[in-house]
Amino acid sequence: MVNAAVWGPTQSSPRGEGARPLDHAAKRRLAAELRRLVNAAKKAILRDLPQLAAVEIDRR
Repeated sequence: MVNAAVWGPTQSSPRGEGARPLDHAAKRRLAAELRRLVNAAKKAILRDLPQLAAVEIDRR
């Protein structure tokens, strides 16, 4: 769960001054997006791991 201390910009401030707390739905969307990014990064790392291990073995 995303911490309640996450802040977002207000409607009147495009640059983020006067930030307000995110509502519950926005926190859920943010948490879902973070999960997608982390899972994609994990898949990319695991996909490349055998190649990275082979490079490390060749260096020794």
